[in-house]
Parts: sequence; structure tokens; C-alpha cells
Amino acid sequence: MSTGSKKSYLQYCGVARTLDLVGERWTLLLVRDLLLGPQRYSDLLDGLPGLTTNLLARRLKCLEEDGLVEKVKLPPPNPAKVYQLTELGRELEPLVLEACEWGNRFMAQPAPEEQQNLGWSLLRLKRRYKGNQNFVVELRAPERIFHIALRLNGIQVHQGGNPTAELIITGSTMALHQLFFGPTRASELIGQGEIVAQGEFGRWPRLMAAFGLA
Repeated sequence: MSTGSKKSYLQYCGVARTLDLVGERWTLLLVRDLLLGPQRYSDLLDGLPGLTTNLLARRLKCLEEDGLVEKVKLPPPNPAKVYQLTELGRELEPLVLEACEWGNRFMAQPAPEEQQNLGWSLLRLKRRYKGNQNFVVELRAPERIFHIALRLNGIQVHQGGNPTAELIITGSTMALHQLFFGPTRASELIGQGEIVAQGEFGRWPRLMAAFGLA
């Protein structure tokens, strides 16, 4: 475990040790965002308003020292330096998904001052996927683009587009959230022009079935 100014509960307990590693403010949110794929320092900073650059640097340093995050250089043509979860860091995914589902019961409509990110909602789909599909869907919100790779035994949710996407769905962040989590039905969202679908429309019923949607 990293040293320095990082606090410890000093308890011989798995829960306490987990909190020693990822329990400080912003740390688990950084893990959540990195579950959506590698990100540049500036992307992480922009995606978490209220997090200062000095604090972000400290949190990333601790995560690197603890073996949960690593900094790598992407291959050409965009050789940027990005942060990504290590294999050990990716093992935190069930914890993040469980926290997301547990906390969701206390959420109503977003307050005006609350930030929204479609990717945070899309991570929940990993628990709802029924399997047995094999195609890619791209979701285009005004602020960000994401894609979901549906595979036989699971899905991958990543920030950014995907040129192999067979179905592209465009809409506001809230409309795309409602597409998967309600309460507005998909047919109503399409009829009202809240979302627009392009591509292989034969994939649409398979997308709905993959997540138990009407």
C-alpha cells in the first residue's frame, strides 16, 4: 500500500483495507471512469468537476503505487499518454457495479447542479445483459459518445465511437438513459423524436431483448 500522507484505518479487516486503498474522496470515482477505458489526465480532470489538478495527481499517484492504475503510451497515430486500470484494478468492477446499483435506489431526477455522464449509467447494463449477442452499438449524446460491444458472454462499455458499430443511436443524455432504464418506453422515445436510430434496424429488437426491454 502507498505511503506518505495517505490515511489508514489500521484495522486488520478486508473492508478496512479496501477503504485504505480506494476509500478516499474521488478515488473510487476515478476507478469508475477508468472502467470505461483508458483516459488522458485532462479527460479525467474534465470529467470530474470539483476535483483539483493537484488532488487528481495525488490520487493517481497512490493508485499507481498500489498497482491499481498504470500510465501507458498509446500506439500511433495518437501516441498520447493515458491512464488505465491494471488487472488488479479491473477486479474492482464488481464493487463499483454493486455500489452503483445500491446507490441508484436513492436517486430521483437529477438536480440542476448535478453532472450527468451517460457512461456512468451504461456500466449498470453489465448486470442486466442476458447474453447471446454479437454486435456493436454506438450511443451518441451531445457531450460524449460511447459504444457497447455485445458478446456471447458479456458486454464491454467504452467511451468513444467504434467504426464497426452496426446500430447508432443518437439522443440527449437523459433520453439515452431512459432508453435503457425507463420510465419512458423506447417506442415513445422514438415516436417523440427524443432518440434517432441509424444502421441495421434488425439489430434493434435484439438490443431490446439483450437487456429485457420492451
